[in-house]
Amino acid sequence: MLQIHPNARTTPITRAEIRTGKLIVLWDGAPYHRAKTVWSAAGSLGIHLLPLPGYSPDLSPIEPGWAKVKSYLRRVAPRTVEALEQALGPALDSITAQDAAGFFRHCDYVCPN
Repeated sequence: MLQIHPNARTTPITRAEIRTGKLIVLWDGAPYHRAKTVWSAAGSLGIHLLPLPGYSPDLSPIEPGWAKVKSYLRRVAPRTVEALEQALGPALDSITAQDAAGFFRHCDYVCPN
């Protein structure tokens, strides 16, 4: 599991700090982050680049929650905006605290009690 160091910061870093060889940069998969010039420039400065993994629904506890809500809505089959609005409350209420804890455990999160 990725952990952020307690002394991590998001402020500018000096060239002298880069030379320590202890700098790791994390970022998303934006196209400009994948450019070869960015990687080569970072490498020449001794910066270790660590791209974040792509989105994985298997690791997101919200996905089984939405699946349960959608299942409820399919079962009651609202056909108008008004009926959908009335069905949303009970659909969300169908997710219990035990369900939510299970969603997190399923995604390998540590849950208290």
